[in-house]
Amino acid sequence: MGMNRLALVQLGSCGGCQLSLLDLGERFLDLMETYSIESFPMIREGEDAPEADLTLVEGTVRHANHLALLRRVRERGGSLVALGSCAVFGGVQGLSDATAGGRWKESVTRANAGEHIPLFTRRVLPLDAYVAVDFRLPGCPVPMELLWSFLGKVADGSFTPRDSATVCAECMLRGGSTRGGPFRFTEKKNESGTCFLEQGFLCMGPTTRDGCGAYCPISGYPCRGCRGPTDGVMWFQPLDPRRESWRRLSRSTGRREHEVAEFYRDPAHAFFTFCLGEPLFRNRRWGGTPDLIRRIETGDFK
Repeated sequence: MGMNRLALVQLGSCGGCQLSLLDLGERFLDLMETYSIESFPMIREGEDAPEADLTLVEGTVRHANHLALLRRVRERGGSLVALGSCAVFGGVQGLSDATAGGRWKESVTRANAGEHIPLFTRRVLPLDAYVAVDFRLPGCPVPMELLWSFLGKVADGSFTPRDSATVCAECMLRGGSTRGGPFRFTEKKNESGTCFLEQGFLCMGPTTRDGCGAYCPISGYPCRGCRGPTDGVMWFQPLDPRRESWRRLSRSTGRREHEVAEFYRDPAHAFFTFCLGEPLFRNRRWGGTPDLIRRIETGDFK
């Protein structure tokens, strides 16, 4: 039996999720005994959408060229993996939709005056808004150990999807009795070994999916939510990340929820840093077709 063919494809991204694969070190060489690397933009040139059994797609669709590439990947068969939170939820790039008047598009146009610039998408969306996705591996970047485990289990056929737990389920920090706040992380020294929420700091652990080993809280930093919302938060509307954070901080600080809400005047960056592009958080019509796709299907896209 031949080796599994593995391809990495980069859309609009920083390349950080590709680095997670290289961070495996010597285990990357072990991986090459199981997979034949067909493309890897960060380390070798090759066909941008080669035929592969498993294709890891990093980044978001920001313009027409990205969409054409993504569709070629899907049409060539094999399993398609949305790699990283940008691919799964829109990632930090989704925050660009919060800017008024699309100023970022104007700045890109000015910086590249005289060059051909492909048509930009109207908004940032996850990859599954455009094509069918077989697997999703969120993270900013994808945790190295999670990626290693996933590739190994897919190769031997033992991978089984499961409902996500929360970062809190992996965290070793314990509750405290501190009152006060809410605080910004730079305003007050945190107490080692104590839950950040109990100290009055915003921590997205209760609504963020597990798989990272709670690396940030254990290392002394509140969770920012880079793995994206849990399945429960995605599908159970009352568990909105913002309102759940207000509720928990209200309990720990002794303040009313509306007082906590007033403290965070930029909810997009505070609560939806990595998932603002997710349609389920935009109150979009269920089953609706994004305008961009509708334009393509009708041929009104050049």
